[in-house]
Amino acid sequence: MVLKYGVEVDHYAIESIFKKITNQIYKLLPMREENGDWKKPLETIMEELAGMDRLLEDHVNLFSI
Repeated sequence: MVLKYGVEVDHYAIESIFKKITNQIYKLLPMREENGDWKKPLETIMEELAGMDRLLEDHVNLFSI
């Protein structure tokens, strides 16, 4: 897969990043229920998704959270 800036990246690397982000999202609800700090991890997830949206501009349509 070629990213926006012409860098060649294996699609398995992109897939693993999305799996990691998905797992982080699933961890947010238990953190919130236990009165843990869930807002900072949410901000990090949103930043990662925004960055992925910019890199994969022509390949994937990501929606805003």
